[in-house]
Formats: sequence, structure tokens, C-alpha cells
Amino acid sequence: MARPEQRRDEAHILDVVSRSAPTEHLEDAEAQYYIRRGEALRLALVGNPEEALVELAGLWGPQTPAVEMMSDVAWVHLLSGAPEQALTMLSMAVRGVDAIPMVTRRALAGCVHADPSLSLRAIRIAISRGRLRDRISATYAVVRTLTSRGR
Repeated sequence: MARPEQRRDEAHILDVVSRSAPTEHLEDAEAQYYIRRGEALRLALVGNPEEALVELAGLWGPQTPAVEMMSDVAWVHLLSGAPEQALTMLSMAVRGVDAIPMVTRRALAGCVHADPSLSLRAIRIAISRGRLRDRISATYAVVRTLTSRGR
């Protein structure tokens, strides 16, 4: 299947997604997870969100934290052009968590990049849960995305 030409916003979102993968040495299983996750997100970007969700579901195991699974689903919504649905998923993902993972913080920023009108809602989600450091980091990511969007 030929890949449609990438819009500037899609390129930015893919850049954010690629930076959510760890940079340290990974065991083979972990590396395979990030490779297959990237393929799932590519499927979402080219208009196959159902296939993307199937790919992701095959990656998750009993040890995968719910916040990370829900953040992956949010990325599928975001890359499929539904940032409001993505933000709804992220608001559920952070309920009851002690820490907000990087993939979740970057998804919040991605939602705001895709639709700046979601910024207040994203900030409310960012400050609602997690350790203080995570709240500050998530809020900063959202505000930075909002202020850099006009550049």
C-alpha cells in the first residue's frame, strides 16, 4: 500500500512518537515491542486504526501497565485524526496512577499540537494525577507545544 504524503503536523507527531521509545540498550523482546509498536502507529497514521489496535493488542501482556496500553490506544486515535478521542482515552489512562509515563505525557502534547482548542483540557489531565514531577513535566509539554505551534 502506498503511503500518502505526510502533512507537516503528522511529521511532528511522528517525531514525538519516535522520541517516546527508550534510548538505552533493550533486550530483544523489548526492542521487538518498540518495532511492532512503531508499525502499529504507522498503520494508524495511514488510515488503518483497526489494524493498528490489533497489532497493539498482540504486544500487550499481563505485565503491561494499563496506563501504557491506554496511552498506545490514545496514540492510535491521535494519529487517525481524532485528538479529542485520544484525550478522552488519556484522561482515563491516568486515573489512579502514581506516575505518568513519558508516552502519556507526549500523547497529551500531541493532542494539543493537533488541536490547540484541547489545551485547557489537556492541562487539567496533566495536573490531575501522578507525582509532582510528572505533573510539572506533562503540563510543561502541553504549554510548550501550545506556545511553539505558532512558530
